[in-house]
Parts: sequence; C-alpha cells; structure tokens
Amino acid sequence: MKQPLQLGLTPGAVVSLPVRDVRKSSAWYQETFGFGIARTLDEPVWCELTTATDGLLIGLAQVQQAEPGDTTPIFTVRDIERAAAVLDSRQIATSEIVTVDGHARLLTLQDPDGNTLMLQEVL
Repeated sequence: MKQPLQLGLTPGAVVSLPVRDVRKSSAWYQETFGFGIARTLDEPVWCELTTATDGLLIGLAQVQQAEPGDTTPIFTVRDIERAAAVLDSRQIATSEIVTVDGHARLLTLQDPDGNTLMLQEVL
C-alpha cells in the first residue's frame, strides 16, 4: 500500500445533499433529526446543519432538479493550494479552485469509481 497523501486534512467533514428547497429541507432535517443550523448562504443557496456526530455537517445545496444518490462528501484542508499540488503530484485530476461567496475555496476530484469528492479551505 502506498503512503497516504499529505493533504493537510483537518477534523470534520461536510456531506452535501442536493435539494429542491433549502428552507423546506432544512426544516425537515431539524424536525426529524434535531439538527441545528451552522450557517446559511444566499448565493449559492446553501445551508449547513450540525449533527449529533462531532465534526460532521450536512450541507444542503439548492438545485433545480435533485437527483437521488448525487451526494458529495466535502473534506476540509488547511491549505487548498498545497492539497491541489499533492493531488497533482500523484496525477489525480482536480477542478480549478473556486471561491464561494467569501466562505470557502473549493476543488473537486473523483475517486476511481467516478464518485465526486470535494476539498474545501474555509476562509
């Protein structure tokens, strides 16, 4: 087995779920599971919910058409540029780094089965 990549991961993760109506879905998760609101964004329409699992957030991303199974785990790193360089050194393709509403810098990649993963540096 190869040595794990030194991506600079920090504790915690966000699991992103596509939803048609963030407010309605947020209320459902709060009422059903007792989740709390960690943060919201107006553009893009986004809500992060706290869970009973320390460090695990559920991110609700408003989309035009939600497709079941279109879930994206988001892992937090200290330095997104460094993480991108490490992935590149192993010839793992990534997206360009984008900044979202002054909240985070993000990049996406895919695992060998085509599942989308995301890394974020919280600003």
